[in-house]
Amino acid sequence: SSDLDRAPQRRALAEHVLLPDEVGESRGAESLRQWAEPAHVLVGGIGEEVGHDGSMLRATAATDLRDEVTDLLQRLIRVDTTNPPGNETAAAELLRDYLAASGVESQLIAKTPERANLVARIPGGDGPSLLLLCHTDVVYADPADWTVPPFSGELRDGVVWGRGALDMKSQVAANAVAIASLAREGFTPSGDLIFAAT
Repeated sequence: SSDLDRAPQRRALAEHVLLPDEVGESRGAESLRQWAEPAHVLVGGIGEEVGHDGSMLRATAATDLRDEVTDLLQRLIRVDTTNPPGNETAAAELLRDYLAASGVESQLIAKTPERANLVARIPGGDGPSLLLLCHTDVVYADPADWTVPPFSGELRDGVVWGRGALDMKSQVAANAVAIASLAREGFTPSGDLIFAAT
């Protein structure tokens, strides 16, 4: 474990959650054209028509997903998964229930009941599979070293505070929201898309 893992304060900036269209990959002419044409889309159950460059839709969708990631991150931080002993089952159950609401089936697999791992998947075709792997356990946090309770998941000035905010419950939340949002959109990958939280 590195010195960074033992740093007393951990925070994740909610506005720094990157979404796939913000990663900076160059777009081909075909994908750029799709943003330039008017489209009918479904956002949050409400039909919207957007035109021009689609920026209104992307901004709304990005804000909704950031809010969803932030909320899930806060809930994950509030689950004390300090290792030892771990107690990851509580986090795995939270993730299972969250994913089920979007139609994603998952399994809890455990050698010991209190240390379950979650495995969820969006089934795909015969192509290569992709695994999004992360962990839910965290290192010890002495509350005396913190200005906020380490398992509060407090949101202050756009920053989520708590043990695991950076290592690595923010990635857990981002992966879970990615899988859930893809499932809600009816996405079918070329191979299985698998999410594992250990």
